[in-house]
Amino acid sequence: MAVICYLESNDLFRQDKFINGYLDDHFARFDSAGIYYLCYLGNDDLRIFDKLFEETCNKYSFVVCLTQRKFEVGGYKFVGMNWVVDYPFRLKDRCRMDTDDYMFQEQFGKGLLSTPNGWQEIDDWFTYAKTLPTIEEELNQLVCPKDMAKSVYVIHMPPNRL
Repeated sequence: MAVICYLESNDLFRQDKFINGYLDDHFARFDSAGIYYLCYLGNDDLRIFDKLFEETCNKYSFVVCLTQRKFEVGGYKFVGMNWVVDYPFRLKDRCRMDTDDYMFQEQFGKGLLSTPNGWQEIDDWFTYAKTLPTIEEELNQLVCPKDMAKSVYVIHMPPNRL
């Protein structure tokens, strides 16, 4: 779900307005109809709004924030992961190296992380990224359902290789 697409001013730090306004009403309609809505924020959504997003989801019985979790419905287990393999763009809130030997792409400027006080510029993104878990490690942390035939992995960006 790319919140950025719906903002008129392109000010990423206003994503809370979208969550509190549009998404809250959107979720309410699905909830009142008894339709499950499994979701998580994506790579263009600022991590500083993760808690607000989860709180908004938790207001509704049929809305499930699937971020790094498992949820069962209709006999199927859904497992979500919203980390993405690093890309050349500046926003790095959800970026990870694929594996320990990941080869970085050429970058379009310094890495940026969202903070409650604005952007935190990362001078050496490559070194910083090596301190974070890899996509491979993140996948290994996910719950592994016993019956894979009745399991659905909802992964924002599939790993390059494992």
